[in-house]
Parts: sequence; structure tokens; C-alpha cells
Amino acid sequence: MKLLFCPLCSDVRKLNHEMTSCRCKKSWGYYEPDGLNAVYGGVAKILGIANPDIAEAIHHPDHATIRCWMMDPKTAPHIKQLYVKPVKKSSIKKENVI
Repeated sequence: MKLLFCPLCSDVRKLNHEMTSCRCKKSWGYYEPDGLNAVYGGVAKILGIANPDIAEAIHHPDHATIRCWMMDPKTAPHIKQLYVKPVKKSSIKKENVI
């Protein structure tokens, strides 16, 4: 699982297939259609959470350990940092399309 963390407002959001932004709107991200690769931008940092740890914590909440790490876009194969926020297709007006 990947989480979006904003160092400006300290908000943490779960990434999903729709664009997700933090409270201050300075960080954003989303999953690609494959559900594995993520795109993010702004001042965001991406946190990785070990999925098996979450499942184990559900079954044994009294002694669960959940591993979490900061993902580096230079070395993590499944995240891509963009420097410009993509425009939603639905926000493009038809009269502006040639």
C-alpha cells in the first residue's frame, strides 16, 4: 500500500485511482490503472506500507508491527514523481479542443 504524505500540512492520505490531494492542496497523487504504479507531485512524499503486516494486525492487534518506509522515486520502481499536476480530462472544455 502507498500513502501520500504532505510535509507542509502533515496530512496522510491513501492513494487510489482518483486524484488525491492533501488538506493544503500542495501534495497530490494517484495509482495508475494497473493498481501497482503510482504518480505523485507537489511537495508530497510517498510512504510504503507492508500489506501483509496490515493483514496480520487485523488478526492480532494486541502485538502487531506494521513496517513503513519512505519511498525514493530514484530507486523505487513503482512510483513516478511529476513536477506539473496533470489536468483532468473532464476539466477540458470541448470548445477549447481543436
